[in-house]
Amino acid sequence: MAKISVIIPVYNVEKYLRECLDSVVNQTLKDIEIICVNDGSTDNSLEILKEYEKQDSRIKIIDKKNEGVAAARNDGIRIATGEFVCFIDPDDYYPLVDILEDLYTNAKQNDVYICGGEFSCFTDNNRNLTQNFGYTFEEYLFPENKLIKYSDYQFDYGYHRFIYNKNFLLQNKIFYPKYKRFQDPPFMVNAMITAGNFYALNKITYAYRQGHQTIKWTKEKVYDLLHGILDNLKYADRYHLSKLSEYSENRLMQHWRFIEPMINLKCWFIIGQMCKYNTNIAHFYYENFIKKIINNIFSFNNDDRKLHKVITVLGMKFKIRRKFMKNILENIFSVRNDDRKMHKIITFLGIKIKIKIKNARKNITNFENLKTEIRSEIMREFRGELNNLRRNFEYKLCKYMPEEKYPEYLKDWYYEKTGEELNLKNPQTFNEKLQWLKLYDSTPFKTMLADKYLVRDWVKEKIGEEYLIPLLGVWENFDDIDFDRLPDKFVLKTNHGSGWNMIVKDKSKFNKQQAKCKFDKWMHTNFAYVYGFELHYKNIKPLIIAEKYLETEDGDLKDYKFLCFNGEVKYVWVDKDRYCGHKRNIYDTNWNLLDKKIAEGHIYDNFAPCEKPYTYEKMLQFAKILSQNINFVRVDFYEHNQKLYFGEMTFTSASGLHVYSPATFNYELGSLIDLTNNTFEYESEEQCQRLV
Repeated sequence: MAKISVIIPVYNVEKYLRECLDSVVNQTLKDIEIICVNDGSTDNSLEILKEYEKQDSRIKIIDKKNEGVAAARNDGIRIATGEFVCFIDPDDYYPLVDILEDLYTNAKQNDVYICGGEFSCFTDNNRNLTQNFGYTFEEYLFPENKLIKYSDYQFDYGYHRFIYNKNFLLQNKIFYPKYKRFQDPPFMVNAMITAGNFYALNKITYAYRQGHQTIKWTKEKVYDLLHGILDNLKYADRYHLSKLSEYSENRLMQHWRFIEPMINLKCWFIIGQMCKYNTNIAHFYYENFIKKIINNIFSFNNDDRKLHKVITVLGMKFKIRRKFMKNILENIFSVRNDDRKMHKIITFLGIKIKIKIKNARKNITNFENLKTEIRSEIMREFRGELNNLRRNFEYKLCKYMPEEKYPEYLKDWYYEKTGEELNLKNPQTFNEKLQWLKLYDSTPFKTMLADKYLVRDWVKEKIGEEYLIPLLGVWENFDDIDFDRLPDKFVLKTNHGSGWNMIVKDKSKFNKQQAKCKFDKWMHTNFAYVYGFELHYKNIKPLIIAEKYLETEDGDLKDYKFLCFNGEVKYVWVDKDRYCGHKRNIYDTNWNLLDKKIAEGHIYDNFAPCEKPYTYEKMLQFAKILSQNINFVRVDFYEHNQKLYFGEMTFTSASGLHVYSPATFNYELGSLIDLTNNTFEYESEEQCQRLV
């Protein structure tokens, strides 16, 4: 095995390629392999590579059609045999012959996954290496050799100056996103965050050529640039990296002169997604997009003779005599007390802002403060509407998409949510295998068990009716519900989705109209297309069910979730405070608290170890019974007053988008799913139909 695999993506660089190759083959570290990926070059680049290949057996050539530099580097990672990998562009070079040797030696001595040095630049007209980067790029330099935590560094540029442990990249599925621009900063940030730290050398390890080519910007390149910046903003938000967020904001501003000529609604849509992660970008978004929309919707001016006010709404102009403006303005802008006289309610174009009375005079008289509050509310309202539009678009896109397009879309969806490539041909992780199961194992049997109404009959048959939460009613329409016959406390839910429920603790305060709006929407939505093709929900007939509300003294009903693989329970997780400060513990089947975490979106904190539930042994027994011959299912139970109740059966927990700590837990759980098992073989279609 080579110590380092040097990966060189090559595309039409005959003018510079020899200098690059010479700097690699002449390195003092001889135990290297040199992977040259010819990405469909149309000049003499391939001939030059073949010439060097004859002279040096360490050179391997991959000749492929043009797919872009990200795909070329990823191909190199996959075939590399070296312990470490590094990347050099064919128009750059290594300025010193001992660079790879120093990087490898220091990586091994300091036991790190990533080791790197300093960046330098040169031009064809000035071959002297320069490092005059200024404050914005001072992280290109390291004043001394030392171990650095990425949480202290948070820089996103200069990936070429590092070597990366190959197995570390493969095990954590760290690859370049397939962008035509800005694919390397998300790769570097992902690798650095996952590694946690790196070893830095006070030594130039890369020479970057400047000024020799002009980038031909296209809409696709702009979209990819924006997506790359968005990726890093998401990393910054997830891992609380404020400097990285600031750098990402700077990248947007630095590239704005290239973005602006290509700007369109899709660009603004991507920038709109950035707003939730960075306040300054949100302000920029407002000033450059939302404000223009508002001005186009509504404007207010004097006419030439100053006898009238001219109001423009959606392009229509209304001329109103100035003496009538007071009444008009009251409908546009008003200030009043709330019912309890504790707040001033400011209404502007239908947007309401509540300000405490003691602060109202200051805020109302200070017009700048008022504008800021109104601007914030407009941005919040607009972002909400934009997200609703996006969700509705994605839902309809999935619902009417031909089935043969599902795998391709799911791969894109998975990458957008996780930043990882989805391998459906040979899935390894728990998340990947759940994606595979969503597409290829959504059987009638699973549909029956996912149906929160039909599953009751199956549970009754398997373990007994006494373990079901008492049912208060079943309806096909919200308007059919007779609320007078329901108790003061109850739970209302649909049977054909996840999270579509309402907990009613006081019927006298229950807003039926709001509830009707939600349930009417849910009842006309097929959950299979809501969040990444959970197809086992597809054929469930929508119903509304009401169940008894299980009340506890502390108001927190613990949720015991058993991870089951072919009738064997492997782990139990317990949720606490799900609606406020969500916490989660993971236990083995002997009720030992484990240093493992599985969560949605961000890692939850642990809570103090809780006592094993009174009915735990029975839970364990029933979970095994209910999960027999099912490759994976999560079986949920509640315990209320020392009595066990069945919760639900979940086949695609979090739609296969969990985050894990440690990351290897994802692989460990994945290894427990046997995809050769087919759920449908073990429960006949006749049984499903009988229960239906």
